[in-house]
Amino acid sequence: MFWDKYVQACKNNNKSPSGLAEELEINRSTVAGWKRGRQPAGNTVYLIAEKLGCSADYLLSEDDEDVSLISKKSVFKSIHAIPQRFISIISGDPISSDELDKIAEYLDCTPDFLKNTEEVKYVPLGERKPGVEFNVNIMHDIFVILDRCADSKLYKSVQIQISRIILHWVLADEDSGWTIDKLYNIKQIDSHKMKYIYTNEADSDSTRNYGLNFTDLTVISRETKYSYQYLLTGIDGDVYREYLKLKDESAK
Repeated sequence: MFWDKYVQACKNNNKSPSGLAEELEINRSTVAGWKRGRQPAGNTVYLIAEKLGCSADYLLSEDDEDVSLISKKSVFKSIHAIPQRFISIISGDPISSDELDKIAEYLDCTPDFLKNTEEVKYVPLGERKPGVEFNVNIMHDIFVILDRCADSKLYKSVQIQISRIILHWVLADEDSGWTIDKLYNIKQIDSHKMKYIYTNEADSDSTRNYGLNFTDLTVISRETKYSYQYLLTGIDGDVYREYLKLKDESAK
């Protein structure tokens, strides 16, 4: 049940359930609904997961452990979960040109870079408008894209290029000790897929020639200790505080 997971995750982070809800501007009636067994909306789950350092899948699953980081204990449970998960990840709207433009500005690149997988090296443009990096809505649009099946050429290319941006920011901090070889050795992510993203050298197994998914991003964030925001924009900070500040300023 989501509420039980939420309460335990709050406890693990020395937060109160009501306090975190208030921090994220979630009203009391919504929280009351969670207590009665309702589940939060998709974007809200991602907000909570980011704040509590766990995966959205974990908060919504019935497993006692974070399913994004360890394999299922039972093969039967894995097989039983596949149809529901598959339906979830194929649902979603096509990426519109306006959405692609907003995502490109957030990531400090051009829309053409996101559409061209032959452009392996990401070089930040340095043209991002101040405050865009704290736009939570765009960040969660990216989460949704990473979580969806690459069932079109555009989805596949955008996922791959976002993945290259993620690797760029991990490797940009030379003092962190992270190298591409260390990334290859993260057990929860297929090293062949990681190599394809980094080098563009296609694997003989075509199922590995894809970008990272949202669970992969969760694993990288946990292993490297970098926030989702840093992994996508190269800028760290309290994204929620800044986002609320921007909302207040725009309302004036």
